[in-house]
Amino acid sequence: RQIEFVEHKGKYFLRTYERIKGHMSNALYTLPEGKCIIPSKNSYVVFLDYAIKVVYNRKKYSELFSYDGEKILPGVYNDIEDLGCGKLLTSYGDEYTIFTYEGKVIHSGKFEFVNTHKRPINYCQFVLCDLIGAFVYIPRFNMFMPGYEVRGSETGKVEYYDLANERWEELPED
Repeated sequence: RQIEFVEHKGKYFLRTYERIKGHMSNALYTLPEGKCIIPSKNSYVVFLDYAIKVVYNRKKYSELFSYDGEKILPGVYNDIEDLGCGKLLTSYGDEYTIFTYEGKVIHSGKFEFVNTHKRPINYCQFVLCDLIGAFVYIPRFNMFMPGYEVRGSETGKVEYYDLANERWEELPED
C-alpha cells in the first residue's frame, strides 16, 4: 500500500493505493476526522470541482460522492463529466442525463454522439437519436440551441452556429 496526503478545494484527505488483481484501487479518508468516505474496491478516484467521481475498473461504471462521503449519483453510469456552471453530464448506453451538482435532473434523452468542449466556453454537442440534427447545450445558460458549435468573444458575447440558417447567431440574453 501507498499513502498520500491530498488537498483539493480547501479539503484535506488521506488517499491509499493498493494493487488488486492487476488494477490500482483507492481508498479516501477525510482529515482530520479519519472517516473512510471511499472504500478500496478496485476503483480509482477523480476529484471534480464539487464532488468526487469513483470509477470502477472492472465494470467501467462511475458514481459520484460529496466531499463528505454522501452518495450524490449511484454507480450506474458509464461516465460522469463535470460541465462546470453547477452541471454534470452522465451517460448510460445511448442515454444521457444532465444533473445539477445536487443530483437534480435538468434534462435527459437519447443520443448518437456527444462531444464535450471545455474551452473557451463549456458546451456539449449532441447528435440526438429521435430528432434530425445536432444541438449544442450551454451549461452556463442551461439551454439547448440547434447547431454544432459555440464561440465566445472577448466582450463576453456568446454565439452558436445555426445549422438551419447556416450562420453564426448570438445567444439571446434572456
